[in-house]
Amino acid sequence: MRDSQIRSSLHYLTYIEHSESLKLAADDNLPRVIELSKTWHLNNNRVKVLGLLSATLLLYALSIELILKARALYIEKERIKSGEIDSYQSFLKQWKGKSNGHDVEKLIEHYKIQISESDKDLIKNFKQHMIWAGRFPYPINNEQTRAMESSGRKTGSINNKHDQIVQAFIDKQKFEMFK
Repeated sequence: MRDSQIRSSLHYLTYIEHSESLKLAADDNLPRVIELSKTWHLNNNRVKVLGLLSATLLLYALSIELILKARALYIEKERIKSGEIDSYQSFLKQWKGKSNGHDVEKLIEHYKIQISESDKDLIKNFKQHMIWAGRFPYPINNEQTRAMESSGRKTGSINNKHDQIVQAFIDKQKFEMFK
């Protein structure tokens, strides 16, 4: 079987394309988020800024998660072609254990993907948005929720270089797949 005959739901190219599309959407939001965040308190735009910021962080986080899943699917492509891995669920079972399917550190560890310290920092910055923060105001874990209620809801940051930083991460992952 050729790579072109792999089901699209398990094809690494599908995940690369989706990663890149979400990253481009985040890039479009980024200047607006930065601009509005400077004056949110003056223009009564708190809710708008909060929504744009959360959406942008979520899009970058998912972009990072999906490119790492593309790497893993690329590594597993022979097992996918043979039918040993025949669904997304069976792919997840290879590495996720009892965690949710968003724990990219488990994926990185299982597939022995080499990640630099700066890449680890990038993943750490967006990790909460991969798991919950892009969709919910607080995590499901009560201890984490109580800690955030008492010390604030810091779940990641964004700056005007994240478009370049995330793109470099995606490019590095693609290079490793196709070298």
